[in-house]
Amino acid sequence: MQNKINLIVLISGNGTNLQFLIDRIKSRDLNANIKLVISNKKNAYGLERAINNGIETLYLPFKRKVMIREKYGDILGNIISKYDYHLIVCAGWMVILPENFIRQHPNIINLHPALPGKFPGATAKEDAYNAFLRGEITHTGCMSHWVIPELDSGKVISSVSFKIGENMSLLDVKKIIEYKEKFCLLKSIKKIQYQIFNTMNNVESLFNFNSEPYVGKVRDVYTVSQSSSNCSQDDRLVIVQTDRCSAFDHHICNIEGKGSILTETAAWWFKKMGHVMPNHYLHHTGNMMIVKKCLPIKLEIIVRNYITGSLWNHYSKGNREYCGVELPDGLQKNTQLPHLIITPTTKGEVDEPISANQIVEQGYLTQEQWDYISCKVLEMFRFGMCVAEQSNLILVDTKYEFGFDKNGVITLMDEVHTADSSRYWKKETYPTTHPVNSSGEPVDIVPDKLDKDAVRDYLKENGFNKNNKDSEGNVVIPEVPLLVHQTVIESYQDLHKRLSGETVNTQTFSMDDVMETMSQEVASYCLNSSALSRVVILAGSVSDKPHVEKLFKSLSDVGIVANVYYSSAHKNTLEVMNIIKSTEENFRRVIWVTVAGRSNALSGVVAANSKFPVMACPPFKDKVDMMVNINSTLQCPSKVPTMTILEPGNVALACQKIFNL
Repeated sequence: MQNKINLIVLISGNGTNLQFLIDRIKSRDLNANIKLVISNKKNAYGLERAINNGIETLYLPFKRKVMIREKYGDILGNIISKYDYHLIVCAGWMVILPENFIRQHPNIINLHPALPGKFPGATAKEDAYNAFLRGEITHTGCMSHWVIPELDSGKVISSVSFKIGENMSLLDVKKIIEYKEKFCLLKSIKKIQYQIFNTMNNVESLFNFNSEPYVGKVRDVYTVSQSSSNCSQDDRLVIVQTDRCSAFDHHICNIEGKGSILTETAAWWFKKMGHVMPNHYLHHTGNMMIVKKCLPIKLEIIVRNYITGSLWNHYSKGNREYCGVELPDGLQKNTQLPHLIITPTTKGEVDEPISANQIVEQGYLTQEQWDYISCKVLEMFRFGMCVAEQSNLILVDTKYEFGFDKNGVITLMDEVHTADSSRYWKKETYPTTHPVNSSGEPVDIVPDKLDKDAVRDYLKENGFNKNNKDSEGNVVIPEVPLLVHQTVIESYQDLHKRLSGETVNTQTFSMDDVMETMSQEVASYCLNSSALSRVVILAGSVSDKPHVEKLFKSLSDVGIVANVYYSSAHKNTLEVMNIIKSTEENFRRVIWVTVAGRSNALSGVVAANSKFPVMACPPFKDKVDMMVNINSTLQCPSKVPTMTILEPGNVALACQKIFNL
């Protein structure tokens, strides 16, 4: 199925929102076609933007002195009726659409620069600012809504708000609204697109989308809520890690493959960290991760091993206290701290440093909850340090985020130890002694790093300043060269390969893929009235990956989604036990499919320690290999039941029968 939404865009001016949509479509962040752009003004620059991008345009003036509004609606309606479209988008359209047109074409949305129920009409920004000056409001924003005959009163689709600062001018407020409008519009179109194609593909009978997709700076998050009476599964989230790259609180560019690598790295760590504390990870594909839905704790818990970044900026100004932590004199930039420190921040419109005492006093957490989290972040960080050390890396600092699962259990969420959430240095570039200059004074250590700082560094070198605006008031963002894109991707790939030994096959999914994953996710959980079921493929070595891929495909062909893990029963016994424990906490029914050839201890270890059935499907090169090594799979001790099936297709059929599909 091709779930591409067709748009007709109505404009009256410069078309900055139109250009934003065009850019998002080009970057594959929005699966859409713009079929036609219509302007009621002949010299609207938005028409030129459309023409430059090969989009059909039309100038259709509304001449009030010679044409009644209803006649204009008839002409506009007749033109639009000739096009195959799903949605009409008013993006800076300055003509009130007549009722006869709205009746004929009800799928119309409009951007309005005010919050729901506030300040209708063309002077909304000015009205909001004057209300702020009178002390009547503290926030304003923008919204998208369905168009109805009553002005700016249709049902709200999405809204975005912000706090008006004391020293903000009217121009400041206008520019912030214009920036936020773009993301409000993107979120609205994605939400409508989702609803349209759910209905068309008859997916609604299986699950509902009970909240609009969250469109963040770099991620889109979709909520899956199952409505079938045969399902007992609670909400799940699909986190789509996009290729969007942000820096200095602005979207800078898209870096192809970024989302897939970050997802793979986060998934790798979530699997590794299961023994420390519960996390929200269930499984992933490409740049999509399925996770348990949690109620977020509005804090970021940052653990620091070295003094660098914002901590060094604070310290270098003479400050010796940060987030309630006392720092000694005499520290040098990029050197190791005397011990690990925790520096939390709040998560809100503005992230603010906060101390442990303030976290409890202000009600973010109880003392018991904070004690648990502060203990666990240090445990996770020390584990991360050890893994990084084995990979010839230094884990410098990182941030952790937590939430409460459906049972109120504190759960690790968001991402963990990725190049976006952590700072890594290459160990081989960090000097064993602190360098000094010819006068014997210490100089800064500058180790090689693995993160997206190549983008930040390029912006700094090219004079990026958030206060530098173009003639339309937009922040001027230099075009980031492809060489810088490549540097970032190579850093992300280098990190993942050092950690896992594997190179990520980058893959970015479209709306079609997201919907298909949603459908399979629900189907997998709704196998019967009591089941939360999963097939788990556990392979002893990454060298078995071709065989695992055959199994995964065979299962997918019969509509079964599988989780895949690689861990050796001989070399990583504790990790295998943690995989068993974590899986059985999350699913009520599991079928284990073990993949190991010579000296197959994996099948027996899983069968002896799981309450669920185990199918061994060993990977043999040929019949000779099978005859020599099959006995290690067949001969298991008493009370260690293992089934052996040699063909991936038969494994899939057996799982289908066990799950009664």
